[in-house]
Amino acid sequence: MLKSKKSKKTPQIPIKTYADYVGLCTHLRYTDTAYGDLPNVLYHLRELGIKRIRDGGKNEYFFNALKQVVNLGIKVTLVIDPRDGYTPENLVNTLLPHLHYIEAIEGSNELDANPLAICPFPDGVKAFHEQCYKAWKTHPLTQHIPFYAPSLAMQFRSEELGELPCEYGNIHAYPDMGDPICDQTWKWKWMEQAAKISENNLIVCTETGFHNAIGNFPGDGRHRSVYETPRVLELLIKEYVKVGLQKVFIYELVDEKIDLRNPELNFGLLSYDFKEKPVYDKLKMLLRQPITLK
Repeated sequence: MLKSKKSKKTPQIPIKTYADYVGLCTHLRYTDTAYGDLPNVLYHLRELGIKRIRDGGKNEYFFNALKQVVNLGIKVTLVIDPRDGYTPENLVNTLLPHLHYIEAIEGSNELDANPLAICPFPDGVKAFHEQCYKAWKTHPLTQHIPFYAPSLAMQFRSEELGELPCEYGNIHAYPDMGDPICDQTWKWKWMEQAAKISENNLIVCTETGFHNAIGNFPGDGRHRSVYETPRVLELLIKEYVKVGLQKVFIYELVDEKIDLRNPELNFGLLSYDFKEKPVYDKLKMLLRQPITLK
């Protein structure tokens, strides 16, 4: 197994402002959702002041949409997933034309919760990641671009994967109930579990956020009202800075469809018709502030 060598210590990611620290999850290839309105997506990415997005895909429309996003000066953390047709054999050649805007590569997305016959968890996920990492890190034009660990829906399954080659560990750390968010239980659930995959203690969070679905969701720490979300999102981001997460990606730009009772469709900073929720303005202001740990 090709490993990320400890002798070449992975550097911490330099951050000065929240715009350096916070990214945004998008689904540009979901053309049957609000993301199909690409002009509105581009307008709000530009107005928000975001510097990086996290997305995944492999088809022609996806890469054409990405070109328009990166023309705004936005970098991309690209998820490589076998469901999109990525293989260790085609990974490098597929992405060579796009290296100028790829900030990092992220392994497969939550395949512990969405198992594939062609890439079963954990052995198939482990093999896919190790082989893709080797292809990426042995090519002279791609080896300098960081490679994140695959994400898990259930972080406690990290032990099943074991240590994987990567520059940064990866968590999808959606919040639990209550304030503060990052208590000792949280740290055990996320940080300590992620460390079982990454050989160093540098970890990124490539998904987190709150949904505003209407209804009762007992025990769901991700659920907040539209008016409460700005306060708790700012708290979450600042706590993630303090515990040492290297980057955080908020899920997501816009509600994908109109279904106010479905949590998965109501994580957006914008509603389905691109009306700005209060959290959109809060994040826009935060991105323009320097990071302080007071």
